[in-house]
Amino acid sequence: MPPGIAQSFYDNYASMVQAVLAAGKVPIVPTVPWARTANVRANGPVLNQQIQKLYSNFSQVVRGPDLWSFFESNQSLISADNLHPTAAGYVAFRKAWATGMTAAVYQAPCTSLTGPGIAPPSVVPSGLDGFHAAWYGQSGYQSLCPGARSTAVVAYYNSGSRGWVAGRLGEVAYLGTWNPLPGQDQPSFLGGDGTNGSPNTGWPRYNRVALQPASYVGPGQVAWFQFTVQAPTAPGRYTLAIRPLIEGAQWMEDYGVFWLVTVLNPDGSLPG
Repeated sequence: MPPGIAQSFYDNYASMVQAVLAAGKVPIVPTVPWARTANVRANGPVLNQQIQKLYSNFSQVVRGPDLWSFFESNQSLISADNLHPTAAGYVAFRKAWATGMTAAVYQAPCTSLTGPGIAPPSVVPSGLDGFHAAWYGQSGYQSLCPGARSTAVVAYYNSGSRGWVAGRLGEVAYLGTWNPLPGQDQPSFLGGDGTNGSPNTGWPRYNRVALQPASYVGPGQVAWFQFTVQAPTAPGRYTLAIRPLIEGAQWMEDYGVFWLVTVLNPDGSLPG
């Protein structure tokens, strides 16, 4: 993307929002939709970062449907031209707008819920040479109303022989995004830092879900990582896979840990 385009995109949107507000109306802004073309996949996240900036700077903006995450999760709804929706995609597009606006504008009743926590295993490895981490339980999966936020917690036991040291590259522990969704080091539509098309939910970076909670986590100690997820506006089921790592050194064990977030319909019912 040529220099200055992203800023011009933001400035144009900001001017339109200000004009709508000056007219006494309510501005509604969705994200840029996902598509298969290389141009959209390369530049869409950059433009959606500007949309997130717009949300932050104008609290009056009602968030439209998250069309990027919706079509990225439903790629069969993109036609053979790799850009426009199929006939079914346009139907889903209109439904996403209807359900999103029902939730955001008409305040249909909906209650977010968190399921029961998942207990740690009875036995975990210990004293392994080097950096290692063993999954040690987590809070429950969430059923959230469109746009709602929730705090998630996952515990990792330091099963290695070396401690995790905050602020020291090559020794500090993070949780990173992982396979299959959103993919290793990829942005997630469930959380992030507001860059690369991710919503700003306070993560350390768009692909780093959480930082170790204590300044030092020694061998045999447990770290309770905490992070915030935000439900997209389109009802459906979304997954966030995570894996612990020592930043600048190595990924630690992959226990297949993931978060399942069910985005409810605006009336609080489960999505189809």
